[in-house]
Amino acid sequence: AIRTIEIWRCKAEKAQDTSTTGRKEMAPEWSWKEASKQQVMCLEYELDGKEAALQLAEKHLEQRDAELQEVHQQLELLRAGDAAAEDAARIRSLRIELEEKDRQLELKDTHIQQLMAILHQHGSSLVGGESDRHTSASLFNVSAYPTSSFR
Repeated sequence: AIRTIEIWRCKAEKAQDTSTTGRKEMAPEWSWKEASKQQVMCLEYELDGKEAALQLAEKHLEQRDAELQEVHQQLELLRAGDAAAEDAARIRSLRIELEEKDRQLELKDTHIQQLMAILHQHGSSLVGGESDRHTSASLFNVSAYPTSSFR
């Protein structure tokens, strides 16, 4: 739109100059100088319009770049959040697995204690004597071995 206005302005100035120069009967040399001046002015107007359009485009480009950087930052935050969520899920999974292993260990301890009680009850007939029973009980004394709890 600016360029169209400038072109009309240049045409109007040329038409005015042509009618003025026709009346005055000036030398051909002067008309060439005046025509050159008018052409330079038109080109300067056109250049000014293009510079304004270029500045506007650069301003829009800078705004888009700023928006793009913001989106990249948000994306990085989301990725970091996803990694943290994955880590938290992995930690929960490992804790559940650890609790299950701990529960299994407690069940095995209970089972060993039950077996030891059975050995104590029937120890003299199975092992063979009082001294042997004491030795076997001390070897299988579950309470002597601490259980570990990872909670």
